Parts: sequence; C-alpha cells; structure tokens
Amino acid sequence: MPTFGLIILSTLGVSFISLIGVFFIGMKGSSTEKFLERFVSFAVGGLLGGAFFHLLPESLELKDSLIFTYVLSGIIIFFVI
Repeated sequence: MPTFGLIILSTLGVSFISLIGVFFIGMKGSSTEKFLERFVSFAVGGLLGGAFFHLLPESLELKDSLIFTYVLSGIIIFFVI
C-alpha cells in the first residue's frame, strides 16, 4: 500500500476513534459516570506517559544517565506495587 494510502487510513482511524465521545453525549448521567472515571484516568496516564517518555531521552543528552534510570525504575516499581 502506498504511503499516501496509509496516511489516509490512519487519519480515518483516528477520526473514528475520536467520534466515540459523541455516543456518550446521548447517554444518561448515571451510565456516563462509571465510564468517566476510567476515561479520565486513561487520558491522564497517556499524557503523563507521553511527557515522561519524550523527556527522558533528553535527560540522556545531559550526560547524566542516572536520571533516566531513576525515573524509569520508579515508574516500574509504582506499577508493580
């Protein structure tokens, strides 16, 4: 498949995923509350994960590789606990 086709396919896929939020507008308040907490925590985790894993390689440029090791081991220990 050519590159342009993959670009269009991935754009349509991401757009379709973002339309899932439209279905929750029509739901009643009690049914959205049980989904809302999970989706907010998923969004926060995604944003924090993106921020940390994009900034950690930049810490290697500071010639102090211990920062990368400490943060990554802290994240792993957090998920194990």
